[in-house]
Amino acid sequence: MPMYPPEKIHDLTGVSERSIRRIVQEPEITCVEEPPSGQRKGAGRPSEVVHYSETIREWLSEARDPADGPMKSRES
Repeated sequence: MPMYPPEKIHDLTGVSERSIRRIVQEPEITCVEEPPSGQRKGAGRPSEVVHYSETIREWLSEARDPADGPMKSRES
């Protein structure tokens, strides 16, 4: 299959030239049922909430006082 210049692909599709160059380097997809190649990466920095996840779980598992009102997810 002929390879078009990344600039032409960008003009036709709007996909960045950097993404086009990256995609060209990836292995060819031969079966849709295969698991994705490579490891999944998180984007950006780790969440600050991760440091407090255990504390938040404890808070959410505590019994609520009905005077506090309903949970947001239960409000209509």
